[in-house]
Amino acid sequence: MAVPPADGGQNPAQPDPAGGDGSQHQCGKAPKPQSKFAKIAKSSWVSGIASGLISGAIVTFAITATGHSTGVRLLQMVSLAKAPTCANPGWLQQVPDDQILANSWYAALDNLPHYRTVHTPDLTVDGNVRTAWLQWWPTSGFGNKYPLSGNYITWSFAQPYDVRLVCILNGWDEDSTTFNSVKPVKYATIGNSAPGCSGTPVKLNIHTYAYRWNAVPLLHSHSTRMLCLQISRPYRGLQGDLRCSPGPTGHAKSCRVLTGLSEVRFYYSPMPLNWVSY
Repeated sequence: MAVPPADGGQNPAQPDPAGGDGSQHQCGKAPKPQSKFAKIAKSSWVSGIASGLISGAIVTFAITATGHSTGVRLLQMVSLAKAPTCANPGWLQQVPDDQILANSWYAALDNLPHYRTVHTPDLTVDGNVRTAWLQWWPTSGFGNKYPLSGNYITWSFAQPYDVRLVCILNGWDEDSTTFNSVKPVKYATIGNSAPGCSGTPVKLNIHTYAYRWNAVPLLHSHSTRMLCLQISRPYRGLQGDLRCSPGPTGHAKSCRVLTGLSEVRFYYSPMPLNWVSY
């Protein structure tokens, strides 16, 4: 015999087997509504912003071909008050020597005891300040095969660089004897086309044996694969110490003095900082 329910014959509410909630729940708690922060955090546009920030950080602090962090350089730039110099290039980065190919029309043999070596153009970017590229001066009288327009040296880069500063160690800077045996360069032109090297006229003020760099800022702010230097005139030098060197093949009796450069360094502006004026 069935016992009637205590509430006057009404059966207790049962959960809907189909999954509906009806008007009552037998067990468990009702789900909490999502907070506004959780909804925003899960939205697609927030994910896009976060991805952009991460990508920007990766680009900013990317390691360049020279092994420097652009982001670190950017922080250094902010703290600098002076323009880049050869002693402190600031945000500028040096073009690696192994990324440069040097060429010249002339390369001379010196006439010093214990040396007598050919001073080729690659010696300007060999990382050794004691070596030098040297050529005869003047080059007139050598014939049409040796034009006056050939008094230049070129540097070709493995990739385009926005070079803003060129640092030049003048003459043959190994020691005082080698330095005084040649004529340091006085006037020249630096450009990005050869021969002629039309571009920035420069005067190399440092022409004594002091191991000091001549800083040549370049005003153009565009990338280039090549720079050249055309010698206009060297210093007179110390006449008593200048060494006469035989000319090119077929002109051995045309003894001339030598002029040239010991080392050249190129500093470029990395891509994120091209907007910085110099």
